[in-house]
Amino acid sequence: MASSWIQEAEENAKRYADAIKQQSQYLIDQQNQAKQNALSTIENQRLDAVNTLNAGKDTVKQTAEENAKQANINRMLALKDNQGAMSRAGLSTQGIVGSQVNSINNSYGENLNSILKDRASQLKAIDDQVNSTNLQYDTNRINAINQYDQNIADLNSQIDANALNQYNTVYAQYLAQKQQEYENQQAEADRQEAIRQFNLQLEYQKQQDAIKNAQTWAQINASNAGFSNTNSSSNNTIKTNYYEGEINPDTKYGTFGTLDKNGVKYQPDNVGGEKLSNSGYKMKDLFGTGNTGATGANIDNQKVWKTSSGKYYTWDGSQNKYIDLTGQFMSVGNMYTAPTGITFIK
Repeated sequence: MASSWIQEAEENAKRYADAIKQQSQYLIDQQNQAKQNALSTIENQRLDAVNTLNAGKDTVKQTAEENAKQANINRMLALKDNQGAMSRAGLSTQGIVGSQVNSINNSYGENLNSILKDRASQLKAIDDQVNSTNLQYDTNRINAINQYDQNIADLNSQIDANALNQYNTVYAQYLAQKQQEYENQQAEADRQEAIRQFNLQLEYQKQQDAIKNAQTWAQINASNAGFSNTNSSSNNTIKTNYYEGEINPDTKYGTFGTLDKNGVKYQPDNVGGEKLSNSGYKMKDLFGTGNTGATGANIDNQKVWKTSSGKYYTWDGSQNKYIDLTGQFMSVGNMYTAPTGITFIK
């Protein structure tokens, strides 16, 4: 049982831990998106900067080209001016005049070399700036990657810690819940077993009480069996559902209004001439249910009668006489209850 609890607790805790990770995934996605946005921004800035620098090359080239053209124009104008001056002076282009032409051409060549040299220098400077810019933006890119990767790693570490904490919490709570359920089940099983044992004991006690009741009624019936109906001063007979024979001799001292099948009042209102009065109880009120007379007829609803001398009786129609109950009572104030150990058939 404990092993299955552990497996269930692990599975349940893992579901909650995975839910934490899934719910937190959007944070990782945000960092990854921010990382891509930052890298895109850096790349766009690099391209803009490099393009701006490279655009300067066209300006350098165009300026060098224009300077070269102007230097050539200046050379051609100088040659033309020199030739015109020599012609006006009637001089030949040979000799000294020819050296002047060479000087103009040499000067042009120097200017052109200077222009080209300056052009190359400026282009190299731009390339150096491009390389420096690329290096700077590559550095920025690496720094951004490292920063966002660290952020993501820290975030993953925090999410894992939260998931582990959730796992441990759910795991412990699940085991505690199962343990409590088990203890409740055991307690209920113990309670049911206690009830079962109690009912068994109660049933056994009822059986014992039934045996004692039977013995007690046997004693009561035996003690009253010697009272003979033959003492009656009347030869009248009666017939009821439970008895057929001579009428109780105490009817001569008076009767209640109960009639037999022939209309004869047969139940005396006295015992031996001592008048009876209603005690206010019935047999079942004092002795519970299941009380029977000599022939087995139920007498639960028979009244309990009392005399002024403190005796108690009940009428057993199957014997056509009163049963003396006095010995089965003990006085507690004005209440009369069955004495300890005395019970009747239920």
